[in-house]
Amino acid sequence: MQQIKYTSVTILCLLISAAGIAQQMPQFKLYVFDPYIINPSQISNHSQSEINLTYRQQWAEIEDAPTSVNLNYQHATDKNLQYAFQLIHDETILLSGTTFMGTFGYNVRLSEKNLLRFGLSAGVISNRIQFENIEDPNDPALENLDENNIQADGQFGVSFEHDRFKAGFALLRLFETDAFVGKDFEDVKFGQLQHKVVHASYELNLTHNLSFKPFLLYRFSEADLNTFDLNGIFTYKNVISVGGSYMNEIGPAVFTRFQLKKKFDLAYAYEFPGNASTNFTGSTHEIQLKIRLGKQPEEELTEQKSTTTTPTEYQTITTVLEEETKQESVEETEETPVTAPVRAEPVEADEPVVEEDPIVEEEPAVPQRNPYIFVIGAFQVQNNADNLAAKLNANNKPAEIHFNEENGFYYVHLADYSVKTRSLDKLLYLRSALGHPSAWYYNRGQ
Repeated sequence: MQQIKYTSVTILCLLISAAGIAQQMPQFKLYVFDPYIINPSQISNHSQSEINLTYRQQWAEIEDAPTSVNLNYQHATDKNLQYAFQLIHDETILLSGTTFMGTFGYNVRLSEKNLLRFGLSAGVISNRIQFENIEDPNDPALENLDENNIQADGQFGVSFEHDRFKAGFALLRLFETDAFVGKDFEDVKFGQLQHKVVHASYELNLTHNLSFKPFLLYRFSEADLNTFDLNGIFTYKNVISVGGSYMNEIGPAVFTRFQLKKKFDLAYAYEFPGNASTNFTGSTHEIQLKIRLGKQPEEELTEQKSTTTTPTEYQTITTVLEEETKQESVEETEETPVTAPVRAEPVEADEPVVEEDPIVEEEPAVPQRNPYIFVIGAFQVQNNADNLAAKLNANNKPAEIHFNEENGFYYVHLADYSVKTRSLDKLLYLRSALGHPSAWYYNRGQ
């Protein structure tokens, strides 16, 4: 692309305009598939780490139009502690900014379905004025501008999750920044906290394979340039998503997402120029790549490798397990010593003695459940456990969910295969017969 040389008067006007744009946070559209972009508390809560790369080309028909890139890594963990790293690069006319931040997250489980999440990010932002594109970079009008400066940056977010409902609030710029003048880190001051967002979403299951999620976002920024974003997303089998959105002062947009082999997600968004900007802007394009790292979650790997079990095969396996359980009961009974009843000696008396059988009151049997359950998958998010249980039930495999309050996990297990004692032979047999090679026995207690 041919570079354009700007005069000092033009550069001052453009820098003022660029600074105004740069002080606004990059407004990515595909945050609907990576909410960590808008709220540091939304670090991935799944069992896999992930890398997300989002590129935004704004006003594609205009030369030197703004571009933004967001690259982040979100580390998966089974505990309440989480962390992530984020790199943001923003090019706006003659000013470029690069931000690097690390994020610390913490989850607090309030109850079985209620989860409170916190996220705090801290890092630096580097601003650079591109003097090479200026006709006379030595002009006195530009002498007070710093070509490069580095300043502190930070974010804070909190979110609440209840089943399929999510809501959050985030402060996206904690410290004062100046795109033109560098500041000593000893002079770091909290900003006026004008850049913030509020968001809410709810995932509604329309059918077994189809869901719909409305997603509302409201942005607060400097000079009361507030915007709202209304999104609607249809998802089929968590493989294909299509949706649309509308942002005031900008206009409508459409987006889609495809999942490839449960390892990659590819998403694309197209923004139409709105009525207010039709005269001087063009369309905006955005693309996002998500890469999931490490092994797939145990439950997903099992589902991928499992084969369909017919009702006849399922009944045969159930019968085998029942026979093994009965055999265990018989063995326990044989090991228990039995005492023969003692007969009373005859009593000589003038009158016959009538012997009465003792009355034994039987205590009502207390039903006891088998402690070991045959687990197919374990989740921290109840919705994921519900989805797996639904798939198993639809495949003629009655499934139940056991929640462990101590570690906050939902264990999806096959209801007919809980046992009193476990054995390696039994586990290997069920894994092979039912088509779940990664299943395991878990002790849930009596």
